[in-house]
Amino acid sequence: VVATDIRGHRDAVVPGQTGLLFPVGDYETLASQAVRLLTDAPLLRSMSVAARRRYEECFTIEQFRREMTQFYELALTDMDVSPRLGVVDA
Repeated sequence: VVATDIRGHRDAVVPGQTGLLFPVGDYETLASQAVRLLTDAPLLRSMSVAARRRYEECFTIEQFRREMTQFYELALTDMDVSPRLGVVDA
């Protein structure tokens, strides 16, 4: 992966491990990083493996479900919740 260095991409790409980031608008760096990956097969392979591992650990629908469940469970522990009546005291 070669991506612009913006917030969402920084969440997904670990520079030098799962991909390469370049500054917004810096097309020379984009080109050089793309050439670097295309000409360095071992680097491309290692980043591909690491990117797949990161995806499976952080970005699957199952991971999202787990994180949302934990979020709501934590939110509910901060409230007095009655299973039948809903929120009793917020």
